[in-house]
Amino acid sequence: MARRVVVVGAGAIGAGLGGALARRGRDVVFVARGEHGRVLRTDGVSLRWSGGRATVRVPTVHDVSDVSFRDDDLVLICVMGQHTAEVAASLPPGQAVVSLQNGTGPRDRLVAAGHPTTAAVVYVPAERVAPGQVILSAAPHLGTVWLGAWPTGAGADAHDLAAALAEAGFVTRVTADVAPWIRAKTLADLGGVVVALCDAPPSDVVTAARDEAVAVWSAAGREHRSLDALVAAM
Repeated sequence: MARRVVVVGAGAIGAGLGGALARRGRDVVFVARGEHGRVLRTDGVSLRWSGGRATVRVPTVHDVSDVSFRDDDLVLICVMGQHTAEVAASLPPGQAVVSLQNGTGPRDRLVAAGHPTTAAVVYVPAERVAPGQVILSAAPHLGTVWLGAWPTGAGADAHDLAAALAEAGFVTRVTADVAPWIRAKTLADLGGVVVALCDAPPSDVVTAARDEAVAVWSAAGREHRSLDALVAAM
C-alpha cells in the first residue's frame, strides 16, 4: 500500500508537489495556515502547468498537532529554515522526515531533534500566484528533485518519494552523497537573492557572496562543487 504524504508548509513547493502527487492518486495531507490554508481547505489546490490545469482536493489542517500521524507517513518539511526547530519539536518523537528546504542547517536541526532525515534538492519552478493557486512552469517535466539520506546514504524514504514524484511527472534521482548537491544549489540561490533585490544585479556582489560561502565550507572541511561540475561528473 502506498504511503501517505504529509506536507508541512504547503506553500508553492509543498502544495505544488503535494498537489501533483494527489492528482496521481496518492493520499496527501497539507498543513497550511493563513488565507492560503483556508482556500486549500475549502476549494482545494488549483494547479497549472504547461499544457494543463486541475483543481485537486487535499485534506488540509491548520497545524502539525492536527495531524494523526501514521508510522509509515512520508512527512515533507517545506517550511522556511527559521521555522525548522518549531516544526521538529511538534512532530512525534523519532518521526522520519524529508526536508525540501534550502541549505544544510535545517537538515542538521532535524537530525539533532531526533528525526531520521532525508534531504531533497528541489529544482522546481513553482509560484503561488494567489491563495490556493500554484503554477508549475517547467516543461516537459514539472521539475527535478535529487534525494538522499542526510548526511549520507540513500535510504528507503528517498527511493519511495523519488518513485512517487517520478510517477507524478518530475525527474528524480537518488544519491548516497546529497550534500554537494545542496551546497551547489546554495551557490545558485545566493545569486538569486541579489537578483531579487536589484533590477540590475552587480556581478561583483554575487561573486563575493559565493566566494564567502566557498571559503566557509573550505574552512569547515565541507565538500563543495559547482552544479556544472557535479553534472559533468555524473
